[in-house]
Amino acid sequence: MNTKVANLINELRPNMKATVAHQELSVGAATAVSIAALDVDTTHAMLSVDGAAVRIRFDGTAPVAATGLLIASGTSGFIWRKEMIEAAKLISVTGTAKLNVVELVQA
Repeated sequence: MNTKVANLINELRPNMKATVAHQELSVGAATAVSIAALDVDTTHAMLSVDGAAVRIRFDGTAPVAATGLLIASGTSGFIWRKEMIEAAKLISVTGTAKLNVVELVQA
């Protein structure tokens, strides 16, 4: 059996063809938000969170302050596949968080 082993981080590049290659979203505590559809060529996206912690879910259910994957304020470098990003719903635990999304392509 042949196996290709690759360091994915080294193979990802910013998607310069994307109409909006960088999204900045405000995430509040009252209503879950979704990330806008990503460019057709995008394969992954990198996230960072500032201002407040957020909860994120990928199963179509809106998170609440006590459920969902917790991402602390000041966290950056999360890289997920396009399908996960487009399924994501986020809510701030308290206050308003700023979510940055950078679209990437696999080289």
